[in-house]
Amino acid sequence: MSLAARAVAVIRSVILSVAAGLSCQRAPAPSLTAAPVTSVARPAGPTRPAAPRISFETSPVEVTGRFGATSSKDVRLTGELALDAKPTIVGVEGDAVVAMLLPPAGARASGIRLTLAGQRAGQGVGHVVVSTGLPDPKEVVLYYGWRVPGNMTVSPSNPIFNLRLSGPHLVEIAVGSSRPDFRLRAAEVVAGPFSARVLPGGAAGRYTVQVEVVEAGVANGQRGFLGKLVLHNNDPAEPRKEVPLLALGALNPSTPTHP
Repeated sequence: MSLAARAVAVIRSVILSVAAGLSCQRAPAPSLTAAPVTSVARPAGPTRPAAPRISFETSPVEVTGRFGATSSKDVRLTGELALDAKPTIVGVEGDAVVAMLLPPAGARASGIRLTLAGQRAGQGVGHVVVSTGLPDPKEVVLYYGWRVPGNMTVSPSNPIFNLRLSGPHLVEIAVGSSRPDFRLRAAEVVAGPFSARVLPGGAAGRYTVQVEVVEAGVANGQRGFLGKLVLHNNDPAEPRKEVPLLALGALNPSTPTHP
């Protein structure tokens, strides 16, 4: 046998012996012991942010009530540091909702009770800033929205005026109420270059308010502005119904300017 043939035979025998050794190895038997369960929060992944160490169960939270009735909503702290917290309220934004601390209850941590008096119809937003009493985070914020449905209906509820169109820029607003004795006393513009008047001839308890942009009050080159309409009426839930007004764009150059 030549030297080259003997080298090939040696290499082949080495490969066969390694393969035989690998085939004789047995994979370890699977463990029947379950992995221990721990309370450590799962680390953040590419699509899953890390769970906050302390936060409110729900934020923002909505508090809905009825006119003339008190309603409330409880929101507790949650997270691995929730039971260690010593919360205090350091600030409240909004005047329709009252916030008070809730003490721990059994396995549940401290929290906040939001109370809505329902003294007026409408809606709004706010927030409560709470000191945790911990080194980090020092504060957490509870955001909320409140709503008390009224008797009045206003359509459109957020009138928009497109200043790019030619001709008068006006919107007609339908105003009504579920109260049979409803009366609309006046429509007053309290902000923005707008005018408003109540059109005659409406059905009992139903009104049409015409709101128009006062073009003489629009600054040259001004692009969009806000305004506010107040509907004075006899509804005790909303005696001054506020309607936001929004004008978009710049006045069409071909539009004649009214004196």
